[in-house]
Amino acid sequence: MSRDSNFTPKKQKTKKEKITMNAEEFWDLYMCGEASHDVCIEYFSTSRVKEFEDYDYEDLALEVLDTLRNLGDYEKLIKLDTVLRKHNPEVYKEIGSYYVKYLVPYYYSIGKREEALQYIEYLTECCEGLGIDNFMKVFNVLIGYDDVQTINVLVEKCLPVIAGSVGVMPSVQDEMAATQVEQDILEIIKSKELHHRAHEIINEKYSDYVVTLKEDFCEGVSFAADTEKMITDYKEELQTTFYQVVNQRFMCWMEQFNISPILSSRIAKVFFEYWYECSELGRTDDLVDNIAFNELRFRETCDSYFSAFDGDLPTTAILVWGTQYVYDFFREQKMVTEEEHAAAILGISRVKYSFMDTFLGDLADLSFIREWTLPPSADKKEAEAILLVFASSRQLSSVGDISNVEFVSGLDLENEALQQLAQKLENSPSLIGTRKSPLDSIMESGDFS
Repeated sequence: MSRDSNFTPKKQKTKKEKITMNAEEFWDLYMCGEASHDVCIEYFSTSRVKEFEDYDYEDLALEVLDTLRNLGDYEKLIKLDTVLRKHNPEVYKEIGSYYVKYLVPYYYSIGKREEALQYIEYLTECCEGLGIDNFMKVFNVLIGYDDVQTINVLVEKCLPVIAGSVGVMPSVQDEMAATQVEQDILEIIKSKELHHRAHEIINEKYSDYVVTLKEDFCEGVSFAADTEKMITDYKEELQTTFYQVVNQRFMCWMEQFNISPILSSRIAKVFFEYWYECSELGRTDDLVDNIAFNELRFRETCDSYFSAFDGDLPTTAILVWGTQYVYDFFREQKMVTEEEHAAAILGISRVKYSFMDTFLGDLADLSFIREWTLPPSADKKEAEAILLVFASSRQLSSVGDISNVEFVSGLDLENEALQQLAQKLENSPSLIGTRKSPLDSIMESGDFS
């Protein structure tokens, strides 16, 4: 498939003034900050291939992209994407994955998945090399939406390419292949006749890929299927085995909420990364001893995701909103007391407020949270208020914060839960900068010895 065939979104018919200036005149205008976004879009509506090597059009196209995205002006962003792809494919070839990274979540958030799928189709062509980071960000969004069909198609098309790519981390390959293993493992667990064939089935099906957790998945099957035993009965096992027991039982439990093993396993994976941080001894029994919610460690784990290069907000949101399901599951499995569960839900709620306040303008791009079935312990009124903020985050961002709710049309100003939520967000600490470096700790303690 060529980069622009069967892919260009419908163009809006607008009356424009033709830009007649040459490259040098345009560049001078842009560098002086006098070239509007409309001028930039119109300028790229003509092929600039002859000037490509003399001017840094890639940086320009990315700078305008970031500005339009921060302004929430997706109409112009889509126009710029369209003219770049059609008239300047040389530029788009280098930076197109950055546009796709923003446009896929946008189209999903407004319910136009067909448009999003066209961009995902393009993404299959740049799923290696420079495009891999943006590819995985879109992949994480699809996991958040639990779009199993699209994930399966993407893995089928891209995993063989990625597996043979130089410079792509093996963990990327494993992460993609794991989405397929997880679906097979759930079917094996549900079919008792297949329990003893787990190794055979998984190893044969995924023999071409190095899935580091492949053996651990299979080892966990017999334990996870033996519901006569409590999960805590396995606290003497290796951490990898214990993880799979929890993960696989959690997968089965999450089916009642119409959540696939792909999403439930991602929730379990990121939760365990937090949980491991709570265990100073690094043993399985120590994990069980530290099962009570640790808000500081949880915030630090969140920080580690969105403070990474270019941030990973989809995974952070999956952790923050998914952890409530985990503690509801722990309560049902009698792994935590009622008091521990209540304290966990309260602490998770505080982190949610901080997340929403810190990333108010990004919530619409994380609208998969609105599609999840609420966990058993959810406060339905507050949950509805939270989902309303997610749905309206682009408008809220444009007026400052949720305290300016009266300026945003469509929000119920008489909604008491929304008013209470606004106050909680206003008083929430930022999630950014939760982690402290060793140098920070030394500076605070004053111990320079």
